[in-house]
Amino acid sequence: MRSKAKGKATVSSVEDKNGRSVNSIEQVCEEFNDFFVTVFSNEGSEDIPNAKAMFDGREEDFFCVRLI
Repeated sequence: MRSKAKGKATVSSVEDKNGRSVNSIEQVCEEFNDFFVTVFSNEGSEDIPNAKAMFDGREEDFFCVRLI
């Protein structure tokens, strides 16, 4: 459906951390990467809590798929 759209989405302008406009596609990619990498964190796996078991049935039925 996107190919039938009349308009085309574009990025109008991107600024770096200092407010300067970036021109090359490489610079734009680097600025997007710098921005989006801030939402990810590098957490250790030692503090992950154990999940409570939710299955209430026979052990042999644990991985069964029943089609109705």
